[in-house]
Parts: sequence; structure tokens; C-alpha cells
Amino acid sequence: MKKLDNFINCLTILANADFKMAETNDIYRTGVIGQFNLTFELAWKALQEIMRKHGVEDSSTGSPREILQLGYKFGFIDDSETWLLMLKKYNTSVYSYNEDEVDEMIVLIHDSFIPAFTDVKDILLKKLEEVESDFASVQLAFDVDSEQVYPVAAEVLSTITAGNDDSMLFQALREEQALVAEIESQISRVGQFSRLVIRYDVRSEWLKDTLTKVFAYLHRLTMYVRPARLNQLRTQFTTNNAMLTDDTAALNDRLGWAWMSGDTAQADLDAAAAQYNELTAEELLDAAQTVFRPENLSIAVQYDPEAVGDLRPMLQKLREML
Repeated sequence: MKKLDNFINCLTILANADFKMAETNDIYRTGVIGQFNLTFELAWKALQEIMRKHGVEDSSTGSPREILQLGYKFGFIDDSETWLLMLKKYNTSVYSYNEDEVDEMIVLIHDSFIPAFTDVKDILLKKLEEVESDFASVQLAFDVDSEQVYPVAAEVLSTITAGNDDSMLFQALREEQALVAEIESQISRVGQFSRLVIRYDVRSEWLKDTLTKVFAYLHRLTMYVRPARLNQLRTQFTTNNAMLTDDTAALNDRLGWAWMSGDTAQADLDAAAAQYNELTAEELLDAAQTVFRPENLSIAVQYDPEAVGDLRPMLQKLREML
């Protein structure tokens, strides 16, 4: 699991820090504290994700303090006192300039926080192993040729499908029926070609039900697109484009795609906004009909055959729905 892997990687770096050097080197001390802050942030997010997989009520949302309290309540954390102290130090370390406080922080990281991180890492790995035996992972990838589907239409199509909390599949599978904790879709680009990828994890007992619902909703998208929904997305995309000037990574991604695809309008934020505004419901429907075809689809499902049975006949029938 990506969030847990990121936490473990950051913890490894922190645990391997030279604390002798941190006693005398101010820059190194600052780096150790920064690495602690990153490790703590990734730790509570990994905790949240695994509690969510275990079906812990209220774990999908909440502040770090609330997630830590839930973790202690449900046995994911043993030492709540140390973790609440970590939270306090995490919130104040950025503003700490007192030499004695920095010295105390370095000692706490070495003597208390790293052991607490390590204990939780071991618990989360065990909890993940428990839950993965009862979960399946689904990935549906549709090839998108930019010569057939305009990039803006593909991006909007991805967002409508499962690209945010208002998307069709997120609302249907999570908000209305609580079958999945998370579901996402995104455009993965390689040169002229890209893929619209839908991913989610689900309990094995609900795997077949969710697959049936996902394919039914995708088929529905090839039949009709609500103009009102497109109008909402236009506003969202044009606003996001305006915010790109404050997001260097996202702006670089946009410029890189414009260069690879030859779509120079995407490098011009005003021109890109105009493209979104000019996109019609008919063009979006045409994009859905072009993308959501059996010949474009690659299916990957990781599951326990003993719990679910052979999925191949069902997947073939679902593919034929498109």
C-alpha cells in the first residue's frame, strides 16, 4: 500500500540519521526534525488508510488528533501518550527557535518517537496483512488516442467517472452504498497515447457487485451526458487552471504534456480555459463512446479465487456490455 510504503521509507531514513552529528551541526539538526515531521504526517495518514480498510467508523475523515484517538481506541496504537506528544511537537517544531527546545526535540525523536513509529509500523503491517486476505484490488485501464479524443474531453471524462468526490462512481459506490472506501480515476499519459485508469479496493464479498455496477455506469455514460454536470465541471477546470500558477508541479506536468502531444494550447492557460468552455455535451458523449469500448480495455483484478471463484466468464460478459 503506497501510504504505508511511504511511511516506512521515511521512517528508515529517520532511523538511520546520525544523531551524534545532530548534536553539533545545526543544519543536520534541522534536517532530522524535518524528516520527523514528514514521517509523522505519513504515519497518521497510513494509520487512517488501514483503519478505513478495516471498516473503522469515522476513519475516512478527521484531524490527525481524531485519527490517533481512533487508532488507540481500536488497538492500532499502544502508546497514546507518546503519539499525542508527537502531534504537539509536530505542530510546534516549525516555530521553535529556542536552542534548548531543539535539543529536547532531537532527544525525543531518538529515544521515544522512532521506537513509537517502529511499533506502529509493525502493527500496521500485520493489520494490512489481515485485511488484504479479505480484499480485492481492481484496475480498469482504457486506452485513449489523442488523435481520436481531444485531451480536454478525456480529462473531463475521467473527472466525471471517478475523478473527485462529486464523480459518478464515487457517489454511487462510496457515498450511496458504502461498498468501497476510495475509488479514483485519472489520465496517465505517455507521448501521444494516454490511458484513463479507474482503481479501487473492495471486500471480496462485494467484488462482483461493484464490477457489475461500474460497468453499468460506464455504459450509461456512453448513452447520455448531462449538460448541467458539464457546466459544473467547466467552472472547476477553469478555476483549477487559474490556480496552476501557484502549483509548480502541476504546471510542469501540464507543460510537459503539451510538449509531448503537440497540443500547444495546453501550455497557454487562457487558451486551455477556452477549450474547457467550448467543450459541448455532444463532444463529451462522443469521447465516452470512443474510449469506453471493449477493444480499448485492459482489466487487472487481484483477488482470492477461493473466496470469489473464477471471474473470467463474468469479466467477459461485462466487457461486452460496453
